[in-house]
Amino acid sequence: MNNKTIFSALIIVLAASAAQAGVGSTCRARSATVPFAIEHIFGERPVVEVSLGKMRYRMVIHSNAGFYSQMDHKHAIMADARIFKHSGAFGIEAAGKVSALGRDEGVLPLLSIGECTLRDAPVSIFETPGDDATGMLGLKWISENLVVIDYPDHKIYIAPTRTEMAKRNQKLRRGGYTTLPMFRDNETGRYYVIAKIENRTRRMTVNTVASLTIDTAFANAAHLAIGPISSEYGGPGGATGYTYAFGNPIRLSIGNWTSKPIIDGSIEDTYAYMGIDRPANDMLAIGGMIGADFLISHHAIIDFGNLKLYLR
Repeated sequence: MNNKTIFSALIIVLAASAAQAGVGSTCRARSATVPFAIEHIFGERPVVEVSLGKMRYRMVIHSNAGFYSQMDHKHAIMADARIFKHSGAFGIEAAGKVSALGRDEGVLPLLSIGECTLRDAPVSIFETPGDDATGMLGLKWISENLVVIDYPDHKIYIAPTRTEMAKRNQKLRRGGYTTLPMFRDNETGRYYVIAKIENRTRRMTVNTVASLTIDTAFANAAHLAIGPISSEYGGPGGATGYTYAFGNPIRLSIGNWTSKPIIDGSIEDTYAYMGIDRPANDMLAIGGMIGADFLISHHAIIDFGNLKLYLR
């Protein structure tokens, strides 16, 4: 079974409730620059070190995760998290094994990332397979703190200043970058670009982790050659299915930018995996994910606050 899909099943989640918004969930009043490492945790992932009061911890920056932050129950206790709501059965201890602890919602008394210290930061608490010493900073943290992720420099900018933005723009002009528009889905809050393959266009989620993934409907519409089975997936609702390799290299276009031929990626039925209905309108359907391996190889800089994706 594909470890990436097992882990990813955990983060296709509902957005946190309005009550979870918490005091001090934004660092816009004080900017911070934080280094990150690329670690292989069920796929390539940007990981930062954070402080939870006296406790040091590692968190993945995950733009396809609907919550603010996440950690398991053991580390939530160690961080003195205050739980105010139980959300039912959720979380996987291992492939196909749902955790008996379920999912809880609460707040962390302190969450410090570089110079940015948050008080009563929202946290979703549930189990994930693999390394239990790694949590996640999700979509709500990214959007509320106007985050910029610079893959080539391995830096994350939180509420960047005008000076930092000016330096970034100089780098972009010197580096031959193309500026591409991003959009945000009103319902899910996820960021996406309009991508084209063989004259067919679809929305593709900008996902800071894992691999380039093409939805089967998008692949079929673009008449892509589908290769052999590369793995089996297990979706969050118990669905199972197969992930396929690319049969031939593909070229992917976003705006006026076009990639060189790409062979490393996967094709899978995104909607069957998530266990949700596919939209009747193809242009509203998600055509897959622009994942971390793609973003790394194309030296991407993602400006979530200004809805810009820079590719070289």
